[in-house]
Amino acid sequence: MKAMSDKTQNKQNSPNFFTKMDLKPVINGQSWVTRLGGSIMPPAVLQSMADASSIFVDIVELNKKAGEIIARHTTAEAGIVTAGCSSAQLLQAAACITGCDANLIGKLPNTRGLSRNIVIQKSHENHYDTSYKFAGAKLVSIGSRKFGATIDQLIQSITSETVAIAFIWHLRFHGLSFEEVVEVAHSKNIPVIVDAAAELPPVDNLSKIIAKGADMVAFSGGKGIQGPQGTGILAGKKHLIDAAMANMLSFDEPKANIGRPMKVTKEEIIGLLTALEIFVDTDHDTVWAKWNEKSTTIVKAAENFIGIEGQVVVAPDRQGPVAVFNFTPSWDGPTVKNLLQELRDGDPSIWLQGNEEAREIAVVPVNIQDGEEVTISIALKKIFHKYGTYRS
Repeated sequence: MKAMSDKTQNKQNSPNFFTKMDLKPVINGQSWVTRLGGSIMPPAVLQSMADASSIFVDIVELNKKAGEIIARHTTAEAGIVTAGCSSAQLLQAAACITGCDANLIGKLPNTRGLSRNIVIQKSHENHYDTSYKFAGAKLVSIGSRKFGATIDQLIQSITSETVAIAFIWHLRFHGLSFEEVVEVAHSKNIPVIVDAAAELPPVDNLSKIIAKGADMVAFSGGKGIQGPQGTGILAGKKHLIDAAMANMLSFDEPKANIGRPMKVTKEEIIGLLTALEIFVDTDHDTVWAKWNEKSTTIVKAAENFIGIEGQVVVAPDRQGPVAVFNFTPSWDGPTVKNLLQELRDGDPSIWLQGNEEAREIAVVPVNIQDGEEVTISIALKKIFHKYGTYRS
């Protein structure tokens, strides 16, 4: 392969490289979403990754040492750095199906003849539960979408084919409580695997979910932790984490295992660990106060407009103090969807959350950089002036 020229290297290292690719930078008021790149990594994280890139290490040993650090912060028996939370979910399923049996590990995703059922409440089904299926698991859905499942339904769903019970750690998922699920599962010697991708902060969740009985829990490394976007954390019981690692790392086997496409580089591992240390040591009260200031600035855009109510909302199912705009029946302007699209098409491009059914636009402050709250407020006020009625 022809070596890259100095000119090309300089172009790729340029902070304006996105612009040179004709990619439009956006203001992210949507949260730590993958589509917009997750989060902004702190300078110390970037430096740690650059430092890691200059040396070689045994990746197996690096994973083991990284696992010790993760275990310490999560109070779990063991942990590993994964290639995002979705790969952590796949590895959860793989570990529960195969254990550390090399013969079974080599078969995945072919699970014919193997116990492979993962029970999940219908109210917990979501966009990402296909990650379990990628490992060859079969999802057994119980209960209803609106109410979840009952204790009896959970008990009856557990058979000799059951390898795990999945639980989504988010308040919008209704049904049996985590404590109820753990009690039933553990009485049957079935592990409980948890998807907690976007549940950091609060920092307490790092250890609380394990303390409440999770056998394995998966977190995103590129959201609230502000590590590399392509990383995740998997923590839990040692025998299960050992099985997950056996499914992921396959340097000595004749053929690669199912986790091979989800390998994590040494730079990403070090970056994630650095971000985790920073996250744990951060004064989150100060961060929250700053988010609140930004949201307070943004909601002022709705002042004196008929049909628009702006307020800062703090609720368990929202990320931080969120600037929320509700459109009342007296609003006769464009739909929420069209307003959001117009903001995206603007200059600068502004991406916000929206709920058409609730007639709501929400601005999540967690990724809003200093000064951008003013830009967002001005853009919203401009669009409200364009379509709304100002109360003089």
